[in-house]
Formats: sequence, C-alpha cells, structure tokens
Amino acid sequence: MALLPDEIGRAPTVAWANAMLRERVPDELGMITWRYDEDDLPELRAHFDPGEHFKDLFKIVPPSMQPPFEWLFLGPRGVQTRLHVDVWHTDAWLAQIRGRKRFVLFHPAHRKYLEREGEQGHLEFVDLANPDREKFPDFDKAIPIETVLQPGETIYLPRKWPHFVEGLDDTSSLACSPLATAPFGSRRKASSIE
Repeated sequence: MALLPDEIGRAPTVAWANAMLRERVPDELGMITWRYDEDDLPELRAHFDPGEHFKDLFKIVPPSMQPPFEWLFLGPRGVQTRLHVDVWHTDAWLAQIRGRKRFVLFHPAHRKYLEREGEQGHLEFVDLANPDREKFPDFDKAIPIETVLQPGETIYLPRKWPHFVEGLDDTSSLACSPLATAPFGSRRKASSIE
C-alpha cells in the first residue's frame, strides 16, 4: 500500500485506491469497507475532521469505547447496498471522493411500506429491484427520493431514513454515522446556520 504526499499531507491516491480494488475484489462484485483508524490506514485519522456541521457526541467517551462508525468505502461499478436504515438509528453523512453513487431514500413515514419483521425478529426490507408483493403489498405507496452524488459532494442521511446505494462508477467515499445532538434537544434555528 503506497501513501503519497498531496496538498493536504499524506493521503491515499487514486492509483492506491485502484490497486486496493484489484487486490481485494479481483473478480467479484463487492465493496471494501473498514475502520481506517484501526485497520490499514491509521494515517488518515489526522486528516478526518467533519467539523462543527457534524458534531459527534460519541467523541465524548474514551476512544476505546467509541463505536466504529467512521468508514472508508471502496467499491467497483455496480456494487449495491441493500435498502436499510443505519445502525442505532444514527444520522449519517457520506462524502464522495471518486466516482458517482446513486442514492434512493424514503421518508421514515413510508417505512411501513418497505419493511416488516422477518425471521427471528430481524427487520426485513423490500428488495427494490425485485419487490415481493406478497410480503410488501403496499410497496408502491412508498415515494422514493433519488439523487446521484458526484465527486466532491456530501450527502446527509437523517436517522431512520431507509436508503439504497449503488455505485455508478468505481467509487471511493468517506462516511460517518455520528451521534448528533438533535435527539437530546439541542437544536439551532436554520437562520443561525452559516
């Protein structure tokens, strides 16, 4: 793995990302995901600062107790993440570094059309490409919101919003699911956000 200097210090290059994709996902459609501060890329931790817009209350506990909710995703064209809601119903954001990703989101009020209790009490979501009309008879009532995330753009995913993601190109993304202040009553008026 080669880390080369760039304008912000030491960060992986596009060539490095391509090599990782070839090395770890040779002939199968899959996505590489890891917690880079503990796994392969501890050097990235110094360059990862979501700033005040995505303040994370998980950071008030010691690092050893913080959940692993910061990721670097590398995926080939066509890789998909099934419809889901994020763990612990946290908010999330994803910054697109390379390639494009298509997002399909649904308002939480539409979850009743998209999910059901599956085996062993686990939540089961509809397969958007092949919906089972017997299991999800009201699927067509759910109204999707669709967007394509371009390199350099960031998408915010509010808690409890089901979403599906598809790589339209080979992609690299940074993502985080912070524990936001909103559930605890700390809210700012929209007019105070610069």
